[in-house]
This record gives sequence, C-alpha cells and structure tokens, in this order.
Amino acid sequence: SPTPIYGYLDINSSPAGAQIFVDDKLVGNTPSSVQVLVGERHVSIKQGGYNTENVKVQVKESETSKIDVKLSDIISVSIASNPAASIYIDDKPMGKTPWSSAIPSGEYKIRLEADKYHDFEKVVSVDSENKDFKFKLKRRYFKPLNFYISGEYQILSNNGIKGSIGTFVKNINIEANVVYGLKESEVIYWNIPEQMTKPSGYTYKPMYFGGRIGYGFIIGNRLRITPQAGAGLLMIKGSKVDSGATDPLTTDGYCVPALVGCRLDFAVAPAVALSLTPNYSFAVIESELYKQVSSTSKIVKGYSSGPSMGIGVCFMF
Repeated sequence: SPTPIYGYLDINSSPAGAQIFVDDKLVGNTPSSVQVLVGERHVSIKQGGYNTENVKVQVKESETSKIDVKLSDIISVSIASNPAASIYIDDKPMGKTPWSSAIPSGEYKIRLEADKYHDFEKVVSVDSENKDFKFKLKRRYFKPLNFYISGEYQILSNNGIKGSIGTFVKNINIEANVVYGLKESEVIYWNIPEQMTKPSGYTYKPMYFGGRIGYGFIIGNRLRITPQAGAGLLMIKGSKVDSGATDPLTTDGYCVPALVGCRLDFAVAPAVALSLTPNYSFAVIESELYKQVSSTSKIVKGYSSGPSMGIGVCFMF
C-alpha cells in the first residue's frame, strides 16, 4: 500500500489552551506540534468565549509550518440610534436599530441610514469596555432631488410680489417665476406738439414672467447657495388717467431682460426655508413703447434694469 507522507504544524494561540482541529478532527490543544499529511490542510482554533480562527496552510514533506494566532473576544454589542435607522456593519445589512448581537472584538465600520436624515458612518473599536453605542443622526434639510415653491417680496429697483416654482435634480436648479408689480409708473403725458392737442395721461403697470437655471451648493446642514442666470419677458399695460386728444399705443410695451443672481435658502424646518434672492437685470430687447416709457419712468425701468432683491419663504417637497 502507499506510504503516507507527513509534514508538521507548530500551532500557538493567545490565549493558550485552545482546541486544534485539522480538517475538522480534534488533534490537541495549543501550544502544540502535530504531524499531518502533506497538502492543503484546514486548521480551526477554538476556545469558549473567543472567536474561532480558521487558517488554510500548505503542508510540505518533513517541513514544519508555523501558525500563531491571537483569538478575539466574543463581545455582546448593542447599537442604538436616534432616530431608528437601517444598520450596516462592514457594508453588510444587519436590520434596524436598536440592534444587539455577540460579535468578535475588533474594528468595524458602522453605517446608519434613515429617511430624511444624513447617512451616518463611523469606524468603532469593539472590546470589553466599548460595546454599547448610541448615535444621533443629523436631520437632512436639503435633498439632491426636490421640488419647491416660494413667495417673495421684491425690493430695491422694483417693488412687487414674486412667486417661484422650481426643482433641484442632483443640485442642478431649474426655476420659473412671475413678478406682479405693486407700483404703477408715474403719470406720463402724451402729446403731438404739431397739433397742439390736449395731452393724455397714462400710468403703466409691469408684469414679469421668467426662468432661471443654476447649481446649488449645500453649506453645512441648513444653508443652500444657488448662483443663477436667466431671462424673462416684462410687459407693461397702460391705463388712461387723464383724458386728452392724444391716444398713444398702449399695448406693445415689452422688454426681454437678462439677469444674473443668487438664491440663498436657510432652512428653519425640514420643509421650510427663508429665502433671499439678490439679482442684477439688464435689458436685452425693448419695444419702442417700452423704450419711451422706461426712459421717462424710473419705476418701469427698475423692473428690467438694475439691482433687485427678493425676501420670502420657500416650501420644499
């Protein structure tokens, strides 16, 4: 019959006295030197209260392979969080907090995930003194994908009420807005000097429709800064306030202004933010009537040219 070929294993553990299994057969306790058949052998070192260590070793003829292991304690660990969250240990899903189990001592990466809260991640060392953990997650006020509506009061160059709807998609911002002018222009009198007619007095009220694009930067936990650029259509409608013989054209007053600005949102609650929107506008296209009216009225010109600022409230969904 074939003659067996043997090699040797020199096995030590800390602490000593652990059971040694070679290919699932008990062969002694550490420290120990054992004779085994050559080839790949599976060695398990077990001791109560400690994590089992498994080692694969290639045994060669008449040679001694050394195995020296440090057994890790089995620790009863508990992990809690506020609020309750899904828990991942070394990227493996483990259920939800509060969570408890017996695991070997050592370092572990803990990740917690909860809806409407920032993901939490931390590497912890588990041992007999560090086994009970409690973590608090930060509320997430801004999401990479959300829809919002806001209402603002316009000041500086113009005076009006602005309503906006918009969205953030991976922090890219698209917004549409309308501004209802609260101030009418000064009374502007129209006349034809050659005819020596009585002038007619008109006031003009603006209405603005526009759109913007931008990119949001979340600063800290509550502030989002969104540089924006856009354009719109500004229309003015004339109303006669003083009858006269002259009837100028009052329906083609329009302007296409472009703007650059910024949207600043400060979250005061998970779905509510205070908004500040400084802008600077400049006219790109003007109708003849708008040119004439804006050159006369600072109020009308302020809606298409110069600085403005909105102050209001934003509701996020």
